[in-house]
Amino acid sequence: MISHTHNFIFIHIPKTGGSSVDDVLKKYVRRWVLHEYVYPDAVHKAEKRNGFKNYFSFCFVRNPWDKIVSQYHFNRDKFGMTDYTFDEYVHAFNEGKRISWFNPDFLSWMTDDDGNMLMDFVGRFEKLQEDFDYVCDQIKIPKQELPHHVKTENRTHYTEYYNEETKQIIAEKYMNDIEYFGYEFGI
Repeated sequence: MISHTHNFIFIHIPKTGGSSVDDVLKKYVRRWVLHEYVYPDAVHKAEKRNGFKNYFSFCFVRNPWDKIVSQYHFNRDKFGMTDYTFDEYVHAFNEGKRISWFNPDFLSWMTDDDGNMLMDFVGRFEKLQEDFDYVCDQIKIPKQELPHHVKTENRTHYTEYYNEETKQIIAEKYMNDIEYFGYEFGI
């Protein structure tokens, strides 16, 4: 999402609270399309062509183990895995089966081909409201409470879904994110 009136670029990474952020920010964007994803590499090219260098770019990330549980509940039916247990879902992911429309790791969304960070700010799902308040200050809009969209009912804490093997699979798949952002299982 790009706002030319408030000079911001929001990269909506799936399963990180982006729908809630979209809901608040859409009133600050002249033309907004539901689930219009802006990719960082496109932002980088647009900055070079259109002078977006003064725009505040931001996104949100989420603990990878938690993200996979959220994704399991949200979209497994879209990939023919409706009856999969969580273990089967993670193993399918490990074996190369597509479980999402998007890149599995967050860092690939935020860096260029050389690994340079393209975002001015990376907020965390784990403190979404607090980090969104910071964004509001940066883009000079009033602080607003984020609505809670796409909430899974009756979901237990993500740590209860994993065994040692599935925990390790996700640790390997998201190794770069875990290292870069300092995520740990259970925290």
